[in-house]
Amino acid sequence: MRVMPPILIAALLLCADAHAFAQQNDQIFSAKQLTKEQFVALPPEAVIDFDGRRMTKRNFIRERAREAEQAGHQMRLAKVEARHEFERRRAAFLADERAKLEAANREVRAEVNRLIAAENAVHGANWQNRKRQAAVLLAEAAKAPTERRLDLEKRAAGLLGLRNERQ
Repeated sequence: MRVMPPILIAALLLCADAHAFAQQNDQIFSAKQLTKEQFVALPPEAVIDFDGRRMTKRNFIRERAREAEQAGHQMRLAKVEARHEFERRRAAFLADERAKLEAANREVRAEVNRLIAAENAVHGANWQNRKRQAAVLLAEAAKAPTERRLDLEKRAAGLLGLRNERQ
């Protein structure tokens, strides 16, 4: 037994369908002149002239369904491709912004370190510790009774190297 390729079988069936229909009905309908209702009312084997191509209504519907499926597939592929492109660009943008932020942070840290070094040069090496201690004393003085508050303020002023104007 010999097996025929599917394409050859399909071609023979199409030729047989067209030949049988041509013998039954010689009328050809123009797709441009048909209304939707007229198209729906046509039998599946009616021949339609569509932009110079003649095909049966059944073949016309199959071809349009295949084209719609291909268009849907292409749209899904385009959507996936667009999503990948978006994610790639988003990642690049975020990496660029992160690099800019890190550079700006390095500049700020360098400036802060420079200012701390300048303060330490003017006020002494332990200036940052003395400022912290003075801040603690002043916070405690804000809650303390008057006698204790004056003492705490004097000690804080001494740490900062300031004269106490209240004396």
